Amino acid sequence: MTILLAHGAGSSGAAARALLGSTLDGHRVITVEDRSGDVDEVAAQIATASRDTPQVTHVIGISLGAHAVARWAVTQPHRECLSVCILPAWTGPPDSTAALTSMAAREIKTLGIPDTLRRIRDASPAVDITRVLEMGWDSYTSDSLATAMQAASASRSIDALDLVHLQGPMSVVGWLGDPLHPAATAYRWSAAAPRTRLAMAAYPNVKLLQQAVRSATGLPGRTPPRDPEQPATSSSKPHPVPWPRSLG
Repeated sequence: MTILLAHGAGSSGAAARALLGSTLDGHRVITVEDRSGDVDEVAAQIATASRDTPQVTHVIGISLGAHAVARWAVTQPHRECLSVCILPAWTGPPDSTAALTSMAAREIKTLGIPDTLRRIRDASPAVDITRVLEMGWDSYTSDSLATAMQAASASRSIDALDLVHLQGPMSVVGWLGDPLHPAATAYRWSAAAPRTRLAMAAYPNVKLLQQAVRSATGLPGRTPPRDPEQPATSSSKPHPVPWPRSLG
């Protein structure tokens, strides 16, 4: 069993694995590393990796990586590996959600990474998310991170009509309450694609997101201890967390 993993814009493979927790434990994972924020480039790298790698069972993408996985999947009518799209941000041309990503890029360029991270840590109750974010940004300069996020904010995602014609199986994972990855987008994708499983979690609880990913992928991983402060369903009320949250 081999898994291809594509991270989000302004992130890294290491951060993507940290976000998914133990879900990928015990499996061979090949990460598609990209610093450009160009969805076409990521989709091309997925295509190359899938051709060169035997026994790929899952192709997983997070955020911009999800857009790239979907773009690749519609060109593979005869493949039965599972495409997993975690936290898709928009459908078709860039929208108001993309504008938030562009705003985040401008602030990073103005403040720099250290001051931006400091502001997020001071304002955010979601410690797990902040740690993953910091891990993803570690390999960027402020300019290269802002450039990648601006590129992502200008990129076109998959159209709903393309998803209708997707022949292979797909799972979609959404996070209720995340403004940069609206739950409505996850619902829209799962409704359009004919062979789709949808799993939702409550933002910003990372453990619930990991449970949703295990449900969507069928990968057992290790079930983390339940947080007594959070219910075991996706119906808990989300807490606001300041942008930026370009995860995975």
